[in-house]
Amino acid sequence: MSDRPSNVAVELFRGVVRCSSCFESSELERAGISLPQPFTVGKHYKVGGIAVVGINPGATTEGGYKEARKQALDRFAGGEDHALACYWEALASDVENFWNPRYLTRIRALGLRIDELLIGNIALCATANNKYPKRMLKNCWFLHTKRILEKFAPGKLMLMGSAAGDFAGPVRQAVPGIRIECMAHYAHRKGHAHEQAECDRIRNFLSQV
Repeated sequence: MSDRPSNVAVELFRGVVRCSSCFESSELERAGISLPQPFTVGKHYKVGGIAVVGINPGATTEGGYKEARKQALDRFAGGEDHALACYWEALASDVENFWNPRYLTRIRALGLRIDELLIGNIALCATANNKYPKRMLKNCWFLHTKRILEKFAPGKLMLMGSAAGDFAGPVRQAVPGIRIECMAHYAHRKGHAHEQAECDRIRNFLSQV
């Protein structure tokens, strides 16, 4: 992808950061950086590349990593188009210090590079108590996530977590020809042997032409 987001990407993601649909008439409350968090498009991601999609963003706010993202999103929501690229850079630049260690360990075990991936979640907002009811996931899918995947058209997709895996069928309809594998959430409690087996299985999937 270009360092400068395309006009289509700007339109898609500005719609994301200005959305509050799930919070207008429900018991859900925002958490984390209190803004929707669009997909991150790696600097070297290309259409037909690899996407990693989880359930929803984490609700924590600690670290300059989150603050840099919030500042970029605030600027982007306010009309500064290039701040979208700053958001993508903030997500990728502080990997070592601020990413969840188990998530990062998994990405590396799979032999993937952050700057070559499309990374996001089915639901794009963090919520208090980490709630993600099915209606929220479906609402965000139809409003935003479906359109993002259609636009960036990955060739292979990993869905992490059972709630994300439920969207394998809708993703196949949205992105014809996509190849999908579901895997356990990175924070599962099934132990090291299970994680190793999951990573072995996904590496085999990724190696297939």
